[in-house]
Amino acid sequence: MPTRVAIEDPSGRRWEERVSAGEVAEVVSKVQEARGRYEASIANLASTATPSPDTCRRCSYRLVCGPYWKALETTWEHGSVAGAIVDLRSNKQGATAMIDAASPIDARGGGWLVTAIPPGHELGGEPVTMVDAEVTGAERHLRWRWSTLAWKPEHDEPRL
Repeated sequence: MPTRVAIEDPSGRRWEERVSAGEVAEVVSKVQEARGRYEASIANLASTATPSPDTCRRCSYRLVCGPYWKALETTWEHGSVAGAIVDLRSNKQGATAMIDAASPIDARGGGWLVTAIPPGHELGGEPVTMVDAEVTGAERHLRWRWSTLAWKPEHDEPRL
């Protein structure tokens, strides 16, 4: 159990105080209560989402948003795909990936080709979610661009 607490400001000045076990327990209890309130407040957050082409187009959270992936359709033309990488090939110019799509929902189960993935951005392994790629006009083909973001969830499948 700590017996002293220290606070240091950016200039390096430091203040120390003695603390009792009771004070430490009280602070820990307050932190746990605050964490519980926070977790309760976000537990139903997904149920309040109203995904649509316009509300989601510039949302910075769509990369990890389950409601977005459950509602996404190819007609939204967001340059987004979620699924499992089934083939990844690298060369000097970058990489190409074939993704077995779980979303967009109207293209589920089909292969999506993502080209021009720059060196250092190779996705490797599966699964993946990707937003802001260029919609090329070719069916199920996206081209990586400077603003493209990709995320590899820790689970076996993207959070759909």
